[in-house]
Formats: sequence, structure tokens, C-alpha cells
Amino acid sequence: MLKLLHVGTYEVDGIGVSCYHTHLSVFENILSHTYLREDEFLVTDMVAGNDAFSGTLYTQFDTLCLIVEPTHESVSMVKSYLELMSKAETSTKICIIANKVEDENDLEYLKKNNIIPDFVFEYEKQIKHARQNGEIFISQRQNQTWKALYESLTK
Repeated sequence: MLKLLHVGTYEVDGIGVSCYHTHLSVFENILSHTYLREDEFLVTDMVAGNDAFSGTLYTQFDTLCLIVEPTHESVSMVKSYLELMSKAETSTKICIIANKVEDENDLEYLKKNNIIPDFVFEYEKQIKHARQNGEIFISQRQNQTWKALYESLTK
């Protein structure tokens, strides 16, 4: 069974006066009161960047998957996140996932910046084109990477 939960959005009357972090604290509270059976998993998509450190959100998970693209901005954010995790001295496992990798130069760029991905999703034009048309496309390569990621996270 799949259950979806949406936490937080902006309403027109809150623009310029409300803070997204209030939604994060609600989410933290929900997570801290969620009990899972041994065969159940909770997967969430958090806000990008360091906002998880505005509260205790970064401590709420057994594993955090950080998605990095081979760009300066993305690498800088992942480095910052890893540094904050180190200073927070949390036992949360970190999994680095490289996304939109086009060639060996992209992997070398990540390695040169001390980002060693656990998993790599290659850039595929078919995915972009499918999304532009509101469709879903999963290639054989992607499917294999998803399976390996799932197996790694469920050990």
C-alpha cells in the first residue's frame, strides 16, 4: 500500500509574511510520531538545501539520500550539507546519488570535488522528453540503478 502526504504550501495571503519552516516543524512532528513495522518504509522528498538544519529534520531518518548534479551549485550544497551533518554528529547514514551524469567528465568533476557517489543516474534525453509530455519513462539502465539503490537501502 502506498500512502502520500503533502506537507506545506504557500497560500496567496501568506506570501511575504509566512515562513516555510513552520511547515517543516509540522512535518518533523508527524515523523516523530510515525511508527513503522519492520517491513515498512517511509520515503520523503525534503526541501533542497540546508533548511533541514533549521530544526531536527536531518535527524529524523535512518538514511538520507543526497542528490548531486555535476554542477558547481549542486556540489557546493552537498558539501555544505555533509559538513553540517559531520558537525551535528548524527548517526544518520548518508547515500550520495549522482543525477544527470552525461559522461566520464561529469564523474571526474564530482570526484575532483571529493563527492563520491554511491549510485549514478545517467542523463537520458528520453526522460526529459517524456516529462515534457506529462509521461513517465524509465529506461533499463535507470531500472537497474533503482533496484540496486532499493537493495542497498533495505539491507
